Amino acid sequence: NLLKTQTGCHRKNRQSNRQKPEITRQAHQSTVLRSLHLKGIAEAASEQATALQEVNNAVSTIDQGTRQNAAMVEETSAASSGMAQQARQLKGLLNEFTLA
Repeated sequence: NLLKTQTGCHRKNRQSNRQKPEITRQAHQSTVLRSLHLKGIAEAASEQATALQEVNNAVSTIDQGTRQNAAMVEETSAASSGMAQQARQLKGLLNEFTLA
């Protein structure tokens, strides 16, 4: 009985030893695949960060243009009010003249 048990253990060890290279190869292949996936994720994250920076720059440019437009509208409004006041004054002066 002891001999059979030892013989069975040796057989299992030999089978296990034959499987070790395959298990090691599979583990290595799995590690390589994970590494490739992580590299892809890192590259995608970097590309997204670059794209977000470009969007941020574009929004900043649009915001700057909007502020400049608002300032020009304010200046135009002030100039229009001044011109309206001058037109009223000119009209008052012209009303003093009579045509013969």
